[in-house]
Amino acid sequence: MKKILVPLPFYAGCWLVIMVAVMSIAHVPQLPLWSIIFSVMTLAWSWLVLQQKVKPISALMKHLVMAIVVIATLVSAISADGLAGLSTLLVTGSMLKLLETRTRRDGWVLVLASCFATAVSFLFNQTMLSALLGLISIVVIFCALVSMHSFGEYKKQPFNAAFVKPLRRSSALLVQSLPMMIVLFVVFPRIGPLWSVEYKNGAAKTGLSESISPGQVGRLTRSDAVAFRVSFEGDQPPPRQDRYWRAMTLSRFDGEQWFMDDFLRREATVAPSGTRSENRYQYQVIAEPSANPWLFLLDYPTQVSGEQIQLASNKTTRAIKPLDNRFTYQASSVVSDRFFQTELKWAERYTAVPNGGNPKTRALVAQWREQRLSHSQIIEQIYNLFNRSFRYTLSPPVLVADQQDAFLFDTQAGFCEHFASATAYMLRLAGIPARLVGGYQGGEWNAYESYMLVRQFEAHAWVEYWQQGEGWIRLDPTAFVAPERIEQSFDQLFGDDTNFAADSAASLIRWEKRWSWVGDLRLRYDAVNYRWHRWILGYHETQQLLLSDWLGGKNRLALIALVVLPVSVFLAVTLWWLLRKKDHYLNARSRDIEKVSRLLEQKDGRLRRKKEETLRRYLERVVAYYPELAAVAPAWLTAYERLEYLPHGKTASPLQKTYTFAYRHFYRGAKRLSAKR
Repeated sequence: MKKILVPLPFYAGCWLVIMVAVMSIAHVPQLPLWSIIFSVMTLAWSWLVLQQKVKPISALMKHLVMAIVVIATLVSAISADGLAGLSTLLVTGSMLKLLETRTRRDGWVLVLASCFATAVSFLFNQTMLSALLGLISIVVIFCALVSMHSFGEYKKQPFNAAFVKPLRRSSALLVQSLPMMIVLFVVFPRIGPLWSVEYKNGAAKTGLSESISPGQVGRLTRSDAVAFRVSFEGDQPPPRQDRYWRAMTLSRFDGEQWFMDDFLRREATVAPSGTRSENRYQYQVIAEPSANPWLFLLDYPTQVSGEQIQLASNKTTRAIKPLDNRFTYQASSVVSDRFFQTELKWAERYTAVPNGGNPKTRALVAQWREQRLSHSQIIEQIYNLFNRSFRYTLSPPVLVADQQDAFLFDTQAGFCEHFASATAYMLRLAGIPARLVGGYQGGEWNAYESYMLVRQFEAHAWVEYWQQGEGWIRLDPTAFVAPERIEQSFDQLFGDDTNFAADSAASLIRWEKRWSWVGDLRLRYDAVNYRWHRWILGYHETQQLLLSDWLGGKNRLALIALVVLPVSVFLAVTLWWLLRKKDHYLNARSRDIEKVSRLLEQKDGRLRRKKEETLRRYLERVVAYYPELAAVAPAWLTAYERLEYLPHGKTASPLQKTYTFAYRHFYRGAKRLSAKR
């Protein structure tokens, strides 16, 4: 049996074009340039075809375009990061389908693809702006559905009315579902998905990695992406020079790179003795997705609480699994430059250096050892060395063989990891246990919502060395060369550098020196997003406490039963309300007839209009009972029939006025007569 393909109404085609355009906007940051250009051209061409200003694309050209786009999509997907290739596939596939959309079945395919693409967009971005865009996309999808199933209804209406009416209907549907959405959001327990999606969100390019080599941390200055946000108890953050955010320690060195510690044994540690109470801070961290497990703590942490967290003896903290979503945890720290341990285990790990290489550096340290210099004196020698002619730069020269020699005796210019790596190497050559620490230094205080914002360009590396009787002591060689890097805002110092935030073309930070209001606008917008992350996306923890208070610690099955029962009742009532027979589903003229029928039925049940009865036959019965209505009934009947059989494309405005006048005249007469008898 041959399928009958229902053609799309004109207004439905317009809404489908708008729907695909809105859906694609959320994926623009993940799309390659060619895909964006192709999408814009396709949308413009489809709109012109609907307006009959150009002819539809030919079958031969359609197949040629499809072949080129498929090849380009495959190439882009292979080179894309994470699921970014999925965005290209969804958007370009929808655009190709839009080129051949002619029937309602084609429209359904586009609607389903848009629903899926809208959901996928939240894998990349979950800000309040993305949520608003998702809501707009849902409204437009509903408008397309309403238009696809409303053939004759809009043909008789002006262009503007045909667009406004689907918008009203879709908005009304969403408003009706709002109470149910709120109930589910507030009380329904969060259950993990039945599937798993490993998505790194480009974190390999913008986050710290498991190893550090000269130039690696410096590349993070090209990104202004947010690393994490911190809110402090009492809204009192530590001074800028004390904002060392510890993420990892690196103890293995192969001559070029430093690698992370591969152990996480928990040992007893003692907080710095004699610390003042004002040096203790309690805070909450909201870490951005990074595809890495390590977390960020203010040096030095004393307590960490959160779901599935490990605290190591080296004062670093890791999550059980990589952060694929925002992760919230609480911690307390004592701000200090050292923490005490009774003894140093694995001492050989912290003094190991590769055999051979860097002869100049080895000779220099050998001279210090021959002079029997103490730890503090060796550090003073390193300070004098760096303070002599070295400079701090975001674009250091490339180092080749014998990197430490090349840096210390040739280029003498570098970023924080250059100074930290050289310092730790010289300390180990001198027999002093040392290791690198990777994390962030600094943070921008947002007074609009009272939290600290730490970005990728504030990534930092420093050194810790061991001293018997004192434990691990922080040593930041960057402060020897550029103390302003520690004491001042990073973006204020290097905002004019060409490498600063170079990967963020739309970064507002680069323009704040020229226009101060840009910085104020940026902080206000981030404060709104912070509140969104904390109270909406991070509602899970608040919900657990809320349900625990409401239900008094019931078990999970009881909790689900107590939630499912009222939700089921609510759904049943809602379905009954929507599925019951209502005059609302009749058109306006049919409702007028039903209104007259109910009025007359109150006086005599025989005057109730029968289901199979036309208006002409019904009025004949009414006039037989009320002869006084014989003078006004024909006018109403004539206007009704003319409106019902009005040719397509004809305007109904003048005739509608005639109909309204005739109907009201008849209704008032019927009401007056029924009241007398």
